[in-house]
Amino acid sequence: MIQNVPMSMCRTYVLMDAWYPSASVLQTSTERGFHVISGLKTNRIFYPQGIRQSLKNFASYISKSDTDLVTIGSSTYRVYQ
Repeated sequence: MIQNVPMSMCRTYVLMDAWYPSASVLQTSTERGFHVISGLKTNRIFYPQGIRQSLKNFASYISKSDTDLVTIGSSTYRVYQ
């Protein structure tokens, strides 16, 4: 589906819930220059700097100062980039 979204000169964001961010969806979005906003399930495995980590383990090292405050409508979220 993401491959069918027309590329634009404007910044494009892909917003998805925690069930959808797979490696292929994230890679395709990145290759097309899209920014991804998504929740992630804590049992996800990913490879920051090539090191295998569970998200739950990685999250324990993120401090509040490492996050940005984002407001969407009347809801506010802390996000890590």
